[in-house]
Amino acid sequence: TTSWNHFFTNPIYKGELRYGDQIITDYCMPIVPPHLWDAVQKFQSQKIMSGPKNPNHPRRKNSPYILSGLAHCAACGSPLNGETIRSRAKNHTNRYYACTLKKRSTSQECNSPNIPKQALEDIVIDQIIEHILTIDNLMSIRKQIQTDSQKDIDEQQGQVAAHRKQYQSLQRQITNIVKAISSAGHSPALISELNTLETQSGQLGAQIAAIETQISHLQNLPDEGALTITAQHIKNALQSADRQTQKNILSSIINRIDAQITVNNKLAGMIYYYLPGEFTPMGLSHRWELNP
Repeated sequence: TTSWNHFFTNPIYKGELRYGDQIITDYCMPIVPPHLWDAVQKFQSQKIMSGPKNPNHPRRKNSPYILSGLAHCAACGSPLNGETIRSRAKNHTNRYYACTLKKRSTSQECNSPNIPKQALEDIVIDQIIEHILTIDNLMSIRKQIQTDSQKDIDEQQGQVAAHRKQYQSLQRQITNIVKAISSAGHSPALISELNTLETQSGQLGAQIAAIETQISHLQNLPDEGALTITAQHIKNALQSADRQTQKNILSSIINRIDAQITVNNKLAGMIYYYLPGEFTPMGLSHRWELNP
């Protein structure tokens, strides 16, 4: 299965053509809305850039905090970073998820209490296993995606039909120029025109292929059997795998976690997640209350 990330790495899918130092905006009909494409770039740069925020950075990769990079403070939206507090008197170590804004701010911009590490991780995994990955929930999301995407599919099929007519026209022009060159010899003007038409034809063919790939994704969502197998695999891994594997799995299905300790000393928040298996584009996440 082609990853949806492909549509958010090549700017042609937002209607922009780049070659060399040249950038042509509004080059073609965008497949991905430009504002969504740009938002994904910002999200990806924050998540993937080298440094402490990089999930593969040694400090984070080897961290015991499996929600690093996913958990955010529900009060202010800042990331929650792992913090280890050692008590010399009791010879004991406590681990928490702490709001980064609260830690670095001197103006009391956020007063959210630290969240016990094990409590947050346990409740997130429990909610994923007991609620999010139930087949009823996954099939409900599948149905929602089918309903919401039908209009997009119809529009994209119309784009493909229009592009195919244009593509066929370009192919006819290319054939005619090849015949002319064959009859009259190598004319610089004809060669230049042929190169231009072949470039346009190749670009249009790539656009058609990209749109058809997206349509295929939307039309071929995983069925109940596939979702059941995938969900069970994830459940088993979350319950028995090592910490790094758990972290990798959580990163693949969770977009974001908002969490905080309420005034009633209750852990509350929201889990934003995707249908497992990269079947939905980034941005189309669903949510589940952290502690309903």
